[in-house]
Amino acid sequence: MDEDIEDYKLNTTFEREAGCIVHTSWTQDRARNLQKVNVEDRWYRQKEIGVGSFSTVYLEVTKDGQQKALKAIRKKLAQRFGVNCKRELAALTFFFKV
Repeated sequence: MDEDIEDYKLNTTFEREAGCIVHTSWTQDRARNLQKVNVEDRWYRQKEIGVGSFSTVYLEVTKDGQQKALKAIRKKLAQRFGVNCKRELAALTFFFKV
């Protein structure tokens, strides 16, 4: 289960002044014969689309129109009530694969 969670881990930074989240990943550029090329995606929060006991779901978009739902888990609150955050993330990765 934990291996699945690690497969989905993103290198993330929060740019408060720009109002965005930056996900950094790497890819190959075969045309330029480069093994590792840095790719940054900037996601801007548009609106809240759902709220639960321990999390909030937001719609985020990129400048070129890509969309995603971001689930922000309030980890400390969830842990106070005995909720296993890793299990929650594992469930999300399961549904992502389906």
